[in-house]
Amino acid sequence: MKKPSLAAALAGVALLIAPAAAFAQWVPGQEIVGQSINVTAAGVLNPVHFDAGGQARIITPKGNVVPATWTAANQSLCLALPAAQECWPYLQPFQTGVAVNLTSDAQVPSTWVPNGTNPVSTMPPPPPAPPSPGERG
Repeated sequence: MKKPSLAAALAGVALLIAPAAAFAQWVPGQEIVGQSINVTAAGVLNPVHFDAGGQARIITPKGNVVPATWTAANQSLCLALPAAQECWPYLQPFQTGVAVNLTSDAQVPSTWVPNGTNPVSTMPPPPPAPPSPGERG
C-alpha cells in the first residue's frame, strides 16, 4: 500500500494557499508611487500625483500645484495638507483606468481613476513537488 508523501501533501496545501499568499505580498501604495490618479469629488476633477517618499502634488482645475503628503497604512490612503487631512478606504491595489468610488472619513464621495499603476509584487509560484519515491517492497 502506498503511503502519502509529506512533500506531496505540502505541495497540495501550497497550491491552496498560493493565491492568498500572493495577494498578501501587496504593499499598499506600491502601485501608485510615481503615478497620478484623477480624483473627482463634488464635480471637480483634481489629478493627484503620488511621488516617492510620501510627497504628493494636487493639481487644481486652474492648474495650480498644491503640495501635500500621502500615506498608505491601516487600510487607508490619506492625503494631508498643512491645514487638513482626509483618508479613504484602501483595501486593494488600484488598477490603471479602473474607476473606484470611495467615501472619505469626512463623508465626501469621490471617484478615483488611476492614469497608470506599477506592477504589484507577487510571490513566485511554489516549486513543483518532487517525484514520488514509489512503494517499498
